[in-house]
Amino acid sequence: AISLAAIYTELYNLKSGPIGACLGVSLMIGSLLGEFSAGKASDYVMYRMAKKNGDIRKPEYRLYLCCLSAVFMPMGLIVFGATVGKTHYTIPLIGLGLGVFGLQIASTTLYAYVSDCYKPQTPETGVLFNLSRGLSFVVGYFALPFADEVGFTWAWFTFAVVLFMFFIPVGSLIWKGEQWRMQGGKPGFHG
Repeated sequence: AISLAAIYTELYNLKSGPIGACLGVSLMIGSLLGEFSAGKASDYVMYRMAKKNGDIRKPEYRLYLCCLSAVFMPMGLIVFGATVGKTHYTIPLIGLGLGVFGLQIASTTLYAYVSDCYKPQTPETGVLFNLSRGLSFVVGYFALPFADEVGFTWAWFTFAVVLFMFFIPVGSLIWKGEQWRMQGGKPGFHG
């Protein structure tokens, strides 16, 4: 948020109130749309895949929905980076909304996946999810210097590529997750 405040102050001459309203509205819309659609869509994908596979529900079926996140999150970053400072200030906010929409789908889907796999350990997995999201604060320390060096378009494109790479493990889970769960056995705590 500090980086975005600096960007919108420098490039659009906006003050803190309008910046907060702009960011709040765009991020809230993307987040709410992602949250409200992810749960139902995740269940739909789960049941549809189960129906095709002898009514066997596998947690990995939920992960197919993350393919949307792998598109929307990087796309949102690219839209933001390619338009910020070059277009009306609302256009980059659409990019932020798209990215947060994808983020919410990924969060909801991955949390449901882990909960399906390890129900008794669900509270602990929630803590790990929040820790991993909290660690993303470090991006703010180098995002603007990097953008100053290469420009917003290339900086945010680079972030989009890195973000997309984080979805490779999700693809691995779709492909081998069930096998790995069986090999790992049931956790020995809370269960």
